[in-house]
Amino acid sequence: KLLRGLQNQRAMMKRQRNTRDDGAQRTNTKIQEWLQHERNREQPFFIFVNYMECHEPYRPPYPYNEKFLPKRFSPKRATQVGSNKEIMQRLAAGKGQDDIEILRALYDGELHYLDQQIGNLVQHLQTAGLLDDTMLVITSDHGDCLGEHNQIGHRMTLHEPLVHVPLIIRHPTYFHRGERVKQQVSLIDLYPTCLALSC
Repeated sequence: KLLRGLQNQRAMMKRQRNTRDDGAQRTNTKIQEWLQHERNREQPFFIFVNYMECHEPYRPPYPYNEKFLPKRFSPKRATQVGSNKEIMQRLAAGKGQDDIEILRALYDGELHYLDQQIGNLVQHLQTAGLLDDTMLVITSDHGDCLGEHNQIGHRMTLHEPLVHVPLIIRHPTYFHRGERVKQQVSLIDLYPTCLALSC
């Protein structure tokens, strides 16, 4: 009986450890509290949100840590992926493909979790009656290489997986829903664009 109780406690602690995030949920809570209690309702507001999900090491919370993981890998195996340097050394020796596959699954899990949290924030803005009067911009400062070009991470290279990032701008007054811009744009233009639209 005592052993079963200890095993249950250990399983619960392990599950709690797996449900922690890198701050997206806490960040959303702080934003919601500020919008509800502290913002000046007579003034426009600007919020810059810098989520840290999708950064190394990839450790999405449960169940996102398992969502894209191929069935042949256990969640425990996913925690045993080594450093980028170790993976690159194994790849150079003709091994390490499993680690790359696991990294991609964990990255996709982080991305899916972050999508959910951004969706939660957008839903809060809508519920609070703020969404239709708020310009919403979603972008990223970089992507990551996950084995492409013999690289892992986002250092020392400017390949397409790093520099081709999403740029989504939503405001019903200024932009048509579903409109896509085909020509290449740069994040350097984002600040003057937002400034011009807010004047």
